[in-house]
Amino acid sequence: MFDSRTPPDTESPPLPHAAARCVRACSCADHASAERLRARSSGENGRARKRRAARLKRQAAAGEANAIALAGEAR
Repeated sequence: MFDSRTPPDTESPPLPHAAARCVRACSCADHASAERLRARSSGENGRARKRRAARLKRQAAAGEANAIALAGEAR
């Protein structure tokens, strides 16, 4: 059939040296800021996570108690 790809579409010309350096610098800065944000929020911003974890723990304990009760009745 018809191939829409042509050599200019698949092969892009290389960036000038200054542009390549700028792209690398921006990507490094973005990566560094993302790492800082992730590290900063790892332990401090866990209020909602702590509540959710406690709720899940209570639900698991209740489910386990129900399972034990059902197992006792089944015997």
